[in-house]
Amino acid sequence: MNHPMTQHLLQRGHTWYVRYVVPRASRSKLGKESIFRSLKTRDLDVARKRKHAVLAEIMAEIEVVMNGGKPSKAAMIEEATAFAEEIRTAPTEEKAELAEYVASDRADYFHRKVSNEAGQLYTEVALRGSMPITGAGEKYLASIVGKVTAGTVDGRKRSIDLFVQNMGDMPISKLSPRIAASWMSNHLEPSGKAPATIGRYLDTMNLLWDWSFRREWCAGGSPFKGLKSELPPKEKKKRGFTNEELQVYLDFLKKRPKHKSIEYEVALLLAFSSTRLGDICELRVRHIFNEGTEAHIYEGKNESASRVLFFSHPKCVEILNRRIEGKQPDDQVFEELVVGGVDGKLNHALSNRMRRYLSEAIPTAQKLGLDVHSIRRWAATVLENTPEIDMTLSMRLFGHKTGKMLTDVYSNGPERQRLQEGFKLYSEAVEERLDIS
Repeated sequence: MNHPMTQHLLQRGHTWYVRYVVPRASRSKLGKESIFRSLKTRDLDVARKRKHAVLAEIMAEIEVVMNGGKPSKAAMIEEATAFAEEIRTAPTEEKAELAEYVASDRADYFHRKVSNEAGQLYTEVALRGSMPITGAGEKYLASIVGKVTAGTVDGRKRSIDLFVQNMGDMPISKLSPRIAASWMSNHLEPSGKAPATIGRYLDTMNLLWDWSFRREWCAGGSPFKGLKSELPPKEKKKRGFTNEELQVYLDFLKKRPKHKSIEYEVALLLAFSSTRLGDICELRVRHIFNEGTEAHIYEGKNESASRVLFFSHPKCVEILNRRIEGKQPDDQVFEELVVGGVDGKLNHALSNRMRRYLSEAIPTAQKLGLDVHSIRRWAATVLENTPEIDMTLSMRLFGHKTGKMLTDVYSNGPERQRLQEGFKLYSEAVEERLDIS
């Protein structure tokens, strides 16, 4: 590829011209494929020096036409970034000074045609090598596409956009603890957002800073690190499903297309195991034993969560056997799941979808205090109302009390036998309350 200093030149007779090839997407609106403009010189060296200013003028004119009379901010930042790179990598001091001259002229153009702020931002990016938050944000989000869920990308984009909306765009290197604290105390906390939501906004900005730091766009520790809302957590009025509500929810999930059956399958396993969503989502093939009748939870939310889940209902066994067939030991049981959220959990996107489907199945679910975890709350009520299961065993099945020894849980000791008997009684109690046909 030719160096930018030698491109776009064409000689007609003795005079040098700039020839700019219009991008294909812009040709229909502009009505032309190329734009020619005289540099009014016969000297090639003079033509090379004048070329940049004329090219910048042509691109600005095209940009204005394509954007209804106003240059786009993204295009402005992209152009300024290209100038910054050209200045940084210029082979000679003379060429670097020439690029700086053209960039200064373009900054003045944006100052006159758009706003003072636009001209200042262009100067920061092109001449001082600063990357604005919007530019860093776009590049950061592009770098995580495919690595996390689309919902996570959208959530982080909303956080970055909210910061720019509240505090204005600025070079990321100019961010300071004072600015970060001002955002939280003057915008986030007064907004009425829950402390957990505010925490996610701050986490995203931390991630953006760390990513930018590795690219030398900023220096030092993140100004968002250690920030924490002092608002008291909102009181959550949550409850478990009634039998009728859970039946409605399961029936709704069951009617979804077969290729989207993961929500129903996971909900059914939750109902028959009384465990947490994360425990089911993190299952690997090597965790399933005895032809799909056992799922071993080795690392749960806490020590008490480490236990064996015994399944006796044919539908649950069928789901697990079908899900592990032909897979390797370390493969996920639910291969559709990808990590998401700040903590990188497999249940992130699934939890969001199941919550959305719950609102469709029961429109008043949020007002009633129902969420995906309401399945586990419902299971606690079932255990409490099953007299054959004593309190100690009930707590163990639910994952709130450890066995005498964890090795006893995974061996054929008495603890394992008690769990197996307990889960059979629990499964029968579930079948009495739900129609799983």
